Amino acid sequence: MAKKLPALDVEGPPLKNPAEWRLRVDGLVKHKKEYTLDGIRSFEHVEPTAPFVCVEGWDMWVRWKGVLLQKIIEDVKPLPEAKFCTFYAYSEYTDSLPLKQAMDERTILAYGYEGGELPAENGGPLRLLVPFLLAYKSVKWLTRISFVDTEESGYWEMRGYPAEALIPVETKMKYDIR
Repeated sequence: MAKKLPALDVEGPPLKNPAEWRLRVDGLVKHKKEYTLDGIRSFEHVEPTAPFVCVEGWDMWVRWKGVLLQKIIEDVKPLPEAKFCTFYAYSEYTDSLPLKQAMDERTILAYGYEGGELPAENGGPLRLLVPFLLAYKSVKWLTRISFVDTEESGYWEMRGYPAEALIPVETKMKYDIR
């Protein structure tokens, strides 16, 4: 039996048909694009086992399936002035990453979890996964990525959480996170 990832969220899973889901990528890019889930799955996939660390104090080791975000970034070709990516969920939830973190080989767009599909309550059909930062940076129900020149405060940062979202040292040591 697969591990169950806790389902913590601001508003609950959106009531959308996954077949109608699209990921729009825009902003400071040479090629604005819109991807279907099949389009995302057409990229070479990765299946990392990575830590997932919540600001509430729990953590677990999870096996994901998805595509390296850097593949999407290479596909849309950011302009030189693009320094950050802002990620949008179906709802008002957003977060930003510096382009360097978005290009990190550990940052993926996940559509699979523990050998199956990514459940809706855990962000399906597609979520951002940034395993070297606290989980609130790993936006669920991803619908848009916009390349921008300045960092935009995300949902939790506007409520006092740090934009850096650093994992506690003891957890980093436990999982050997760089």
